Amino acid sequence: MTDQNEKQLLLLIDKIPNVKGVSENDMVQKVFVEEQWEVIFSDDRVKELCAVISLDQQPDDLHSTFVDTLTGILKQKESSATTFALLGVACLKLLLQANWTGPEYVEISEANIEFNKLVTSKEMNERSMKYFEANDDDLYSLLKYPVLLFIAKVIFEDVIDQLSSDVLKVWSIKYFATFLKLVEDVKDRHFTVFQNIFDDVQQFVNKSSNISRETKAEIYIDCSHIFLMFYDYRKAQECLDLAGKILGLTASLTSALGKRTRWQQTELPQMKLNIQIDEEREKQIQPSEKLSTGELPSDVILDNDTLLPEIKFVDGSSAKTLELTATDQAYIVANCIQLRRVKPRDALSHEEITPYCDGVLKIPQSWGVQFKALFLRCITEFSNSRKAERALQQLESLSLDYTKETPKGCSRQHLIQAVDLDPMWEHKRHYAQLLYSIGMTDSALEIFLKLHLWDDVISCYQRLGRHGKAEKCIREQLAVRETATLWNLLGDATMDKEYYEKAWEFSKYRNARSQKSLGYFYLRKHEYEQAIPHFEKSLELNSLQPGMAFSLGCACMGIKQLERAIKAFQASVSLDPDMFECWSNLGACFIRTNQMKKAYKALKQASSLSYNNWRVWENFLLVAADIGNFDQMINALRRLVDLDRKTLDREVLQILVDSVLKDEVDMNGANVGRLKKKTQQLFAHITSSITSDPHVWEIYAQLCLSHNTFIENEKALQHLYRSHRCYTQNHDWEQSEECLPDVMRVTMKLIDATNLVCESEEGKNRSLSLYSTTKMSISNLILRLQKAYKDDENNTLDSVQPHIDILQEHLTTLQNILHNMEQ
Repeated sequence: MTDQNEKQLLLLIDKIPNVKGVSENDMVQKVFVEEQWEVIFSDDRVKELCAVISLDQQPDDLHSTFVDTLTGILKQKESSATTFALLGVACLKLLLQANWTGPEYVEISEANIEFNKLVTSKEMNERSMKYFEANDDDLYSLLKYPVLLFIAKVIFEDVIDQLSSDVLKVWSIKYFATFLKLVEDVKDRHFTVFQNIFDDVQQFVNKSSNISRETKAEIYIDCSHIFLMFYDYRKAQECLDLAGKILGLTASLTSALGKRTRWQQTELPQMKLNIQIDEEREKQIQPSEKLSTGELPSDVILDNDTLLPEIKFVDGSSAKTLELTATDQAYIVANCIQLRRVKPRDALSHEEITPYCDGVLKIPQSWGVQFKALFLRCITEFSNSRKAERALQQLESLSLDYTKETPKGCSRQHLIQAVDLDPMWEHKRHYAQLLYSIGMTDSALEIFLKLHLWDDVISCYQRLGRHGKAEKCIREQLAVRETATLWNLLGDATMDKEYYEKAWEFSKYRNARSQKSLGYFYLRKHEYEQAIPHFEKSLELNSLQPGMAFSLGCACMGIKQLERAIKAFQASVSLDPDMFECWSNLGACFIRTNQMKKAYKALKQASSLSYNNWRVWENFLLVAADIGNFDQMINALRRLVDLDRKTLDREVLQILVDSVLKDEVDMNGANVGRLKKKTQQLFAHITSSITSDPHVWEIYAQLCLSHNTFIENEKALQHLYRSHRCYTQNHDWEQSEECLPDVMRVTMKLIDATNLVCESEEGKNRSLSLYSTTKMSISNLILRLQKAYKDDENNTLDSVQPHIDILQEHLTTLQNILHNMEQ
């Protein structure tokens, strides 16, 4: 199979040398499709480059020697630029095969002695690892052939300008995407390097007329994933939109009637993916050549006694197929990944992601696209009890795909950057983490140990209560080779800050992780002043740490340095806008510094991200009340009731009703009286859930009385009866005189409302019953007052007697009214 996009990019290099009789037209086919690597590695210039590097040099010398040798060859021999450009691409592809796609064993002809010696040498690979560590780029410890990454780094970063190839800059994006997947922390200095590459590539793509639309789209899709790694969501979306425009393709969610279960009788609305293709594009882009079904990762069919294997739509849209290329599918998967990053991790987000995966899996074409779509589906399905078993089986099946002999490595690598495919160990890690989440800790631990994922190993041993075992494993690794990462992990295992300090020293004071760990060490002990300098130092070394900025803000709040806390929280949400805790804390800081409008915006964002968090909604309610946003006050109150809150802020309720009745002006200059009906509906909703709060019933009665109609007045009276009953049924008011004013106020309102209803023409028929009920309420209250508030001589307290006298007067009046009515 010939990958036309890849071939086109490589053929754009100015001159492809004729190596050992290989024609220009056959060059790409032999090297990058048939995997005849000797075509490149047998070149005299490549042999010379490999032979010059001696094994007794230090990592810094390794880099300088490599660069100097390559530069010298470029100056002395013609056509060397293209040879080394192809060498960089070949090293990158071999690295991807060994660590991303498989087959894991990379075959290089034994005739290429110099290159074999370079790649398979344990010393050379260790020195390559040390070179990256010396530059504060810690790589995954079990990375295969790190020397290939080193060679690619030199070609794609250090000498790329000397090679004078715009196409090589396109490949440098693929290299950079690979590199970022291998480093422990993505840093802002990486972003600076990538930004320069992106600007150059964008200029090249815009001015070039020789690149196909699909290849251009692939470049922008690759870049969108890299921007996501740097938390630049706006730029990532721009790249993705541009790719869709180039492809003439749009993918969006819609709904259609369908059945999800075997026994479902009625079709219900189901989410599905709506794909639209421009008519003009259909004539220009032909579907790419597909791999056979047996060569692609296998799709495990859902076998459940309730759920259908796939949703059965009424219009049959589930069976429809569109002529999509593999790049089209990669674009759809990229949209799915973007959606997963920007949406909260909840059940609805999982439902939104599933149609994207299903849309790709219906027409399998590319190994990488199929693998990623199946993996994303596993992650979303694991939270569904009916699909969790299929998710685990699918992950097991995917792990076996690495070891299959077919398809060849180059065929598997098509579009893997476009779908943001992770290295092999990351997929295995996800599988182990799922096992860990369902309690299969021993099975997860076995995988983590094999992969040398020590963070997860420590978590497993801590859950199993074998804390000493975690420390022993880390010390054994340190005995093999010291790294700053391992010293930090030893600190995590022992909770001893000495090892974090050792990691800081070992890294020559450049390791952001060790400063982060020291900061958390003090934060856990609530020693905020000691934690802050370490957090700030870590962020100084690498600002792309939203969690770290959040922790810094919390520490600053702990010592009441609110302005510093605000800056830290703002830095955090600029990188990770979906962290609701950060928005909530930012809003709290704005409240304390009396910046209510800013607090309102922050808490509004927090409430949208954490829709079920009542604390966030309560804070949002208070701020909305303070700035006079009555629409949002009503929404927040309704949401708090839906969240089953049994108490609401009395003052806020009173402010809302008073403002509505007085027809005040809100923050936008609109009259609040327009919300009267909405407010009445709100109180009906509140009292359907909160039935024992006397304040709510009292304020609801005030709202009803404002209508000045018999029906509403009668409702108000009933609400006041309920308010009075809530007070008298609760014995707290009998323990303290402070509650008496509230009880007396409701009682007076009850008497006034009774007179208002009974004296109206419509209420005369019920006046006898209502007067009697009110009379009984007052009599009962007088008796309880006389019983509850007595002095040592068994006399009623002087402070309470005036209340009893007032009630007695109203009671006498009611008795006279009832006596006259009975006559």
